[in-house]
Amino acid sequence: MKTGLLGKVVLVLLLLRLVALMLCETNGAASLVIHIRADGEVDPSYVPITRFDNYYRFDDNISGAIVVERSDAVIDGGGHCLVGSGQGTGFYFLEVSNITLENVEIQNFENGVFLYEAYNLSFLECLTKENLFGFKVVSSSQVGVLKCNVSNNEFGLSLQNCSEINIFNNSIMQNSLHGIYSYFSSFSSVCNNSITGNQRGIYFDFSSNNEVVGNNIVGNSYKGVRIAYSNNNLISGNNISANQYGFWFFSASFNRFLENYLAFNDKVGLYIEINSSSNSFFENVIMANSEIGLFVDSSSDNVFLHNNFLMNGENVIFKEQNCSNYWDDDVEGNFWDDYSGVDLNRDGIGDDSYIIDAWNLDGKPLMGFFNRFEIGSGYCVNVISNSTVENFVFFEANGTMRFEVLGNDGFGFCRVMVPRMMVNSAGLFVVIDNGETLVLFPNYEVYSNATYFWIYFAYETGFHEVQILDEYPVWFGLLFFMLFVLVCTKMMSKICPK
Repeated sequence: MKTGLLGKVVLVLLLLRLVALMLCETNGAASLVIHIRADGEVDPSYVPITRFDNYYRFDDNISGAIVVERSDAVIDGGGHCLVGSGQGTGFYFLEVSNITLENVEIQNFENGVFLYEAYNLSFLECLTKENLFGFKVVSSSQVGVLKCNVSNNEFGLSLQNCSEINIFNNSIMQNSLHGIYSYFSSFSSVCNNSITGNQRGIYFDFSSNNEVVGNNIVGNSYKGVRIAYSNNNLISGNNISANQYGFWFFSASFNRFLENYLAFNDKVGLYIEINSSSNSFFENVIMANSEIGLFVDSSSDNVFLHNNFLMNGENVIFKEQNCSNYWDDDVEGNFWDDYSGVDLNRDGIGDDSYIIDAWNLDGKPLMGFFNRFEIGSGYCVNVISNSTVENFVFFEANGTMRFEVLGNDGFGFCRVMVPRMMVNSAGLFVVIDNGETLVLFPNYEVYSNATYFWIYFAYETGFHEVQILDEYPVWFGLLFFMLFVLVCTKMMSKICPK
């Protein structure tokens, strides 16, 4: 009797085991740990992963974790999912190199992807969501995270003691703490990403010699970017808008902050504090930040040049006195929309200084918005104007340029910096609307140095097409010739009367 019952129990267990194996073959095994061994074998072999030499492909969703022990491999998720139970690691790469992981969704782990002492790994078009860490990269180098979606984790990407990490063209959004967190990491690039809806967009701590370029850092609930105890970083061409604080420097020095757009942040656009010194802030737009455009606390010897400050609650506030910074280069300074000075000598620079506080003043305030246009060969054309400047084109073949201006009040002006190597200053000539609009107060010798020269001209406000020509235009030559012929004819008629 007992033997018969025991046999039935064993039979039921065998049947359950068979069902479990069937489920494993179709959907993966719950809490399963899969190894891609150093020799290339997949262990256990029944999981839905097909191997072709060094290429591995998911054939179905998998519930479990994968430990990658071999190098020189491509793992293609085929659009399938690797799903965890909220613990452990989804993909674990330990001391491996030359691996690509692509097209897989990784969710519900402590670490979606974990790298330790890994080298030359690429992650392409992966989705990591609902993990504690989407990517956790430790003591690794030459890693690329490209075109991935990193969302709804606590930490999107975490870098610790890493170098040469490239984070390009990703969507990093709705992570409850950090979008990207870098700690003691260097020589890495964060470029062309959309970093939105996180609590903190990008945080660098003790991370130097990195670049943050061309990112859209918008709508993060606390800070868009914070850099602390980090030096020699390049931050350029980013849109940092609609965060609570746009960009925050904390005890960070020798960084370059160029051509960024900081606008519509709820409190402060750019916050600099606690001995952040010798940073360069060039050609940024700091506008429409609700409370303060630029806040400076206990920080000196920073350089601010060619920035546009406008429509902020307050353009600049210094918390501590006796903090001196540099606001012009003795030729040009910054544009301030609340500057009340005049430009009687018509050079595009205010005649009086813009006073910030007792220790800070802009001695060369710009009378118009600063615009920069790249023209190739390492040169640029700068245009300072109280009109909107659009559709700039440079014709390298003949050294001429064309752009459009649009203004509403009184007279418009342009102060233009022109490179000597690209344009012949001796034959320079300004034409507005093909000669139909009068060029007012032209000055072709405003200022010059070994590399550039500056010109100034004005016009009645409105919409105009401006041409700056490297030589007198054909119609001007024809007009001159016709006048010459007319004068000669009259002279001949006097000398040889009928």
